[in-house]
Amino acid sequence: MLPICSARAGRRIDKTISIIDLKGVKITKIFDNKFKKFLKSITHISQNYYPELLHEMYIINAPFIFTGIWNIIKLMIDKDIQKKIHIYSNTPKKLYENVFIKEFIPDFFEGQCHEPLHIEPGPWKSYA
Repeated sequence: MLPICSARAGRRIDKTISIIDLKGVKITKIFDNKFKKFLKSITHISQNYYPELLHEMYIINAPFIFTGIWNIIKLMIDKDIQKKIHIYSNTPKKLYENVFIKEFIPDFFEGQCHEPLHIEPGPWKSYA
């Protein structure tokens, strides 16, 4: 996907932006052993194999208690990566106006894309 995005943009694109929506996630799941193992493995893989792939990560609709949990979780994450992660208790409109292209953002995130996520909407589709 990144080479196609680079070709369309006319410049090298080699970073990603992730959105994690915690709306409806029960806090008890965050303390679940399966979640802890998942988080640890994702963190390990990202930091050790793709350290510079992440441009920004936005965690939206985070419950109040998540901020406290984040203070513990971030101890497992490199300081440079911590700076790339932004946590919001809601879905900030300025994020969609200034960071993302609305036509590729799912409609449930207030975007204009109506396709299911498994279709992988984005500028690379026309090259498939």
